[in-house]
Parts: sequence; structure tokens; C-alpha cells
Amino acid sequence: MTEATKAQVKAGDRFYSSWGYDQTNIDYLLVVKLSPTGKTAQCRMVGPIHLGAAGTCDITTPGCSHGDLFTMRIQGDRLRGSYPYCRGGTRLGSFYKTELGEAHYPTNPLFGH
Repeated sequence: MTEATKAQVKAGDRFYSSWGYDQTNIDYLLVVKLSPTGKTAQCRMVGPIHLGAAGTCDITTPGCSHGDLFTMRIQGDRLRGSYPYCRGGTRLGSFYKTELGEAHYPTNPLFGH
């Protein structure tokens, strides 16, 4: 494992992905452990905590992890790969580091979901 990887991604880190067309969706994951080479991370999905509404957007932050472990590739300070999504399917995406309490703004369910 390189020193740069050790400093950028570690077990316990939370990441988010923002995606969508005509609406913004936010997915969160938690790094459970790193591979011995430091090239991949074992992760679990994380549910959002809804902090309230701000105008036309909900405000969310990462909550508790759930579900099965899955593997994501470490690419510098981001994670990339397929992750569990929507009733047994998967989705390809990139995830960026976030902290507990950091606000993210998905489209409010009243406006596009």
C-alpha cells in the first residue's frame, strides 16, 4: 500500500456520489476495510439522515451502514466501481469523501422524484 493511499482512504471513511438527470440523487457508502495492496476497498452502503428542507431541496448527511460488502477501486482520493442499487441491481459510480454532518442537497421529492 502506498503512503499516498494510506493518507487518502482508510477504514471508517464515508463517501458520497451525486448523480441524476433533471434531479439530483445522493448515495453514501462506508469503507469497512482496505485490501492488502491498498488498491481496493470493501464497502457497505450508508442510508441518508434527512436534516430538513431548505427551499426546494432536502438536506442529507451520511447515516448508518447496511447491506452486504462490495468492492470499489481506490483512485487517489475517490472510489469508483459498481455498487448495490435499487432492489438487487447495481450502478456504476464515483464516490468522494464526506464527513458526518456535511450537508448534501438532493432534489426534494416534491420536485422530480
